[in-house]
Amino acid sequence: GVGADPYHPKVVRGAMGASFRLKLAVAEPADLAAAARAAGVSVVGLRAGVDGLEALREAEKLALVVGHERHGLGRWEAVCARRAGILMPGKAESLNAAVAGSIALFEWSRRPRA
Repeated sequence: GVGADPYHPKVVRGAMGASFRLKLAVAEPADLAAAARAAGVSVVGLRAGVDGLEALREAEKLALVVGHERHGLGRWEAVCARRAGILMPGKAESLNAAVAGSIALFEWSRRPRA
């Protein structure tokens, strides 16, 4: 399925203008896989049912694919070299995709730098 348009006015407003300071692209899975290989970027899929964010900590350059809240990674799973997940104590099944992606990117930003 189609995700949110990164240039929709509500998305840009919600991102507080960060959209204009980051490199953004819209792609199909095969295009992402080819571009990531060419750039030396690790593609990590974030999804429920995977314990831990270790795959994020090992990536110097990262393309994070966030799974759909109901359908997981779907056709994007095939391009993900590794999977990561946020440990969920208690009976909660998953987080909102935006919240999960934010937590994952924060964790990635905290990794030790070479």
